[in-house]
Amino acid sequence: MPVNGDLSSPLRVLMVTPHLPPEWAANAILPVQLGSALDSFRTECRFLAHASRDQRSGVPHAYYAPRRGRGRWWRTKIGALIAAVRIAMCALPLIKSSDVIHLHGNGLIVEIADWLA
Repeated sequence: MPVNGDLSSPLRVLMVTPHLPPEWAANAILPVQLGSALDSFRTECRFLAHASRDQRSGVPHAYYAPRRGRGRWWRTKIGALIAAVRIAMCALPLIKSSDVIHLHGNGLIVEIADWLA
């Protein structure tokens, strides 16, 4: 939605997905393709994802939330709660400053973004 009815401001879309390129999965590729298609319609697309294991992607306007963790402790309810708070701290400012939230895929990052939106 344009800010205060100002039609000159772009629509701000946040795409939340567990993966971004260079990972090659539908969850990684589709949001980036959709974002580049929306560029021609004066839409400002941002992405919230986990960083790939080996490197951060070259996707512009990408923000990264920490992963939950693989250890035994992170699989407990307390570990999940701490991971959810860490994701929420990263996601909340992006969600508040967006007009549309696109949730793509599944996982804790998508569930937390859905709950915050």
